[in-house]
Amino acid sequence: MEAQVILAHFMNTSKTWIIAHPEEKIPDPILGQLDQAIIRLFNGEPLAYITGTREFFCQPFFVSPATLIPRPETELMVENAIQWLQFNPEAKLGADIGTGCGCIAVSIAKSIPGINFLAVDISYNALQIARRNILQHGLKNRIHLIQGNCLNFLGGKVDLICANLPYIPTRKLNILETTRYEPKIALDGGINGLVLIRELLEKSKLWLQNPGLLLIEFESGQEDRLFIIASCYFPSSLITIHQDLAGKPRLLSITTPACRNQAEVI
Repeated sequence: MEAQVILAHFMNTSKTWIIAHPEEKIPDPILGQLDQAIIRLFNGEPLAYITGTREFFCQPFFVSPATLIPRPETELMVENAIQWLQFNPEAKLGADIGTGCGCIAVSIAKSIPGINFLAVDISYNALQIARRNILQHGLKNRIHLIQGNCLNFLGGKVDLICANLPYIPTRKLNILETTRYEPKIALDGGINGLVLIRELLEKSKLWLQNPGLLLIEFESGQEDRLFIIASCYFPSSLITIHQDLAGKPRLLSITTPACRNQAEVI
């Protein structure tokens, strides 16, 4: 199946077409490209880096080794953001911190015409991929790229903050297959995986509107500690832990203002 996807990519067609035309002769130049791609695949390189694309939230996105490969678990963040924005149509500005290829900001902006985004990443090369995706999806006037760290760039408050920051503890990086190809700068969350997330929480209390929504993806197992940290910075807000489709805690949401400060697992 992966070979079919690669061949479809090189022949600029669909996998369905490849399957439906087994008699079609593969041109020699493309056959050579296919052979090299299969070698890369067997060596463990992710399919998304070979084809340069990945589907996320039912939309195609350009990716490269400068960006993380979008994962289905992150669609949970997009779904929660869209739902909140539908109930808060007055919200006009969001910030996507650690935007990578830009899939979060693009997916939300395409679903909610009234929202604009500041898409931030520390990596210049990642921002170049995000720019391609923004242009491809026709959002150049609504998503603005900024090279920076966390929320240091803001001059005013935002209604929505989405963050898929590095959250893997440093000690785990060398034992993960992911780190062979994906950028460590987008994975390394420091000694306990929460260094950058703690910094984001501290700064977000200054820049998040009231009402506002903050969404942070994290690693399963970090939820208890993360909830305690979030409670310190947002003592009067609604803090919720959401589970992904596999039933694992995956997403922290902070809604301001709120009437209670208790964790819910839903």
